[in-house]
Amino acid sequence: MNLSEQQKRTLLNKDRKERIVSPFEKVLSQIKMHTQLILTFLGVSLGILLGFTLRSANLSSETIMIISFPGDLLMRMLKMLVLPLVVSSLITGVAVLDPKASGKIGLYAICYYILSTILAASLGIILVITIKPGDKETKSEVGEGTAKSTITSQDAIMDLIRNLFPENLIQATIQQGQTYYTYEKSNSIIKSSNSSVLSNDDEKKKWNFKYNDNTNILGVIAFCVAFGMIISSMGRKAEILLHLFLVLNEITMKFVKIIMW
Repeated sequence: MNLSEQQKRTLLNKDRKERIVSPFEKVLSQIKMHTQLILTFLGVSLGILLGFTLRSANLSSETIMIISFPGDLLMRMLKMLVLPLVVSSLITGVAVLDPKASGKIGLYAICYYILSTILAASLGIILVITIKPGDKETKSEVGEGTAKSTITSQDAIMDLIRNLFPENLIQATIQQGQTYYTYEKSNSIIKSSNSSVLSNDDEKKKWNFKYNDNTNILGVIAFCVAFGMIISSMGRKAEILLHLFLVLNEITMKFVKIIMW
């Protein structure tokens, strides 16, 4: 019994010694935990300082390109991982949830999106009323532009709905659709009592749809959410596919950590 009590006392003393940590060791442990954050902050501060100091040096475009080359590489690598990160994280996140819960989350997301669109349209109307673009006084001060702005809010909303359902998923990863109009002059004949005159003043507006070189992230998100919900509803039959996307998500996150370091 005496030996066991002595062993307990020695163990308690060791625990107390281990718990007593100096303030310097605490600071070091915090630095180790947040090393990446500290280095990021130092890098941003150093970049701002160098940017302001080199601004007055009137550097050439080639020198600026060489200085920005490492940052360009970092942004390229991060952009490379955006698509696999979004796809894997959305599919796994929705597939792991209960189908009823994922349906509620999808409904909340749609309501939030509609509400934000209504608020954006309301803000646009308020700004139009206050700023009054196209007013005669504004035209006399600023001058008239040459470009024709024909895309309306209705076209923008319909483009959003079209991009929500992409016709080609591979194309949606690199391109998104947008409405544009072309104007065709039509020849009209004005008849008088003696002769007929050909007029070219009439213009017909023609609707067109084109694809721009930009990722249709809305369509990709919609597909991933639907795909994840179907995997969740299938249960054990889709476990292999779910594990595939889980592993893909972990691999992508490790890639991000390697790039950030």
